[in-house]
Amino acid sequence: MHPILFHIGPLTVHTFGVMVTIGFLVGGSWVASRAASVGLEHEQIWNLNLLVLAAVLVGGRLMYLIVELLRTDRYWKGPLEMLQIWHGGLAFYGGLALTLAVVLWYARRHRLPVLALCDLYAAGGFLGESFGRIGCFSAGDDYGRPAPGLPWAVRFTDPASEVPPELRGIPLHPTQLYLWALAFGIFLVARALERRKRFDGQPAAVALVLYALGRSVIELYRGDADRGFVLHAPIEISSSQFLSPFCFLAGVILWWWGARKQATHPA
Repeated sequence: MHPILFHIGPLTVHTFGVMVTIGFLVGGSWVASRAASVGLEHEQIWNLNLLVLAAVLVGGRLMYLIVELLRTDRYWKGPLEMLQIWHGGLAFYGGLALTLAVVLWYARRHRLPVLALCDLYAAGGFLGESFGRIGCFSAGDDYGRPAPGLPWAVRFTDPASEVPPELRGIPLHPTQLYLWALAFGIFLVARALERRKRFDGQPAAVALVLYALGRSVIELYRGDADRGFVLHAPIEISSSQFLSPFCFLAGVILWWWGARKQATHPA
C-alpha cells in the first residue's frame, strides 16, 4: 500500500488524512441529503457536520493518546506530535462517544427530533467510517495477526507503513478490510432500516449493537499491540473489546427509548 501519496515541498500528503477527508465529505453529504426529514436546513446540517468532524478527531485522538499513555507511559515531545493522527491514528470508540454527545446536545439545543437525528448520523457516520478504514489499510495501521496460508492475507512492505519491520513481508489478516466491511455493512443496514423503521432510534440502536458485536470478533484477529489491553491473563481483552459492551448497552438504551416513545406518543 501507499501510506504517503506525494510530497509538495516540505508538505507530506498522507493517504490516511485524504481518506478521512473523503469520508467526512461523503458521509456528511449523505446526511445533508436527508436533512429535511428531521427539520434541518442545509446550513444547519453542515454546521453540525463540522461539529461531528471535530468530535471524531478530538474524541478519537484523545482516547488513542490515553490508551498509549496507559500502555507505555509514553510522553509526547509537544502538541504537534500529539496531533499527528497518521502515526497511530484515531480510536474509534473515543470519536463515537463524543459524536453521540455532540449530536444529542445539538438536537436538544435546536429542538430537533433527537432519535431521528441519531438515525441519520448512524448511517452517515458508518459510511464515512468505511472510507477511514481504507485509510487505515493504506497506512498499515490496525494490522492483523500473522496468517500463513490464508488466501486473502496481505503483506505490507512499504518502509513508511505503520506495520513494524519484523512483520513486513509476512502474510497478515487484513483486519482493516474486515473493519471496512463491518462499517459499510452497518451503513447498508441502517440505511435500509431508516426507510422502513418502526420507530425513531431503531436504525441507530441496531448500528451500535452490530458494531459492538462485530468489533469484538475482529479484535481477535488484530495484531497491533498499540491498541492497548485491559487484561492479558487468563484471557486477552483489548481496550476495544472492553468498551464494546458499553456500545452494545447504548444501542439497547436507544432501542428502549425509541420504542417507549413510540408506544407513548404514536402520532
